[in-house]
Amino acid sequence: GGGVHAKEIFHLRRGVNPHLEVALLSVVDLMDSTVLLVDHLIVWTEPLMLGLDGPIPNITTTVQRVSQSKASLTLTSNHLTIFVIVATSQSGQFDDNFLVLKPGSAKVVSFQSNGELDLKLLQRTLRVEHLMFYQGHQ
Repeated sequence: GGGVHAKEIFHLRRGVNPHLEVALLSVVDLMDSTVLLVDHLIVWTEPLMLGLDGPIPNITTTVQRVSQSKASLTLTSNHLTIFVIVATSQSGQFDDNFLVLKPGSAKVVSFQSNGELDLKLLQRTLRVEHLMFYQGHQ
């Protein structure tokens, strides 16, 4: 039947600095560890209070048309990047728009336009922003 079949308790080390550290909790399928069930970012303070002083992430995006009204965006980053949002002037919505990008892992986001997709407008006006952007690390 359904429900929890395995549970592993974890403990944070003593002395976690809530202004400098976050935790990323990843839950994978017990039978197939390549199947990610959930990624959950744990933050102990207000996002703008985080003292992120690491390297500025280099985020790359690839945009592909899926249908007349839908596009697929693939985002990758060379560093852990939190509170990532994507925006465009193209009328429509993203299926996920509060992302965590892990180094070396691709995140695929779908965009559904309101009407016919103007792929060039989507590509030209696409903005990818993240927490360090708002902290002045541009």
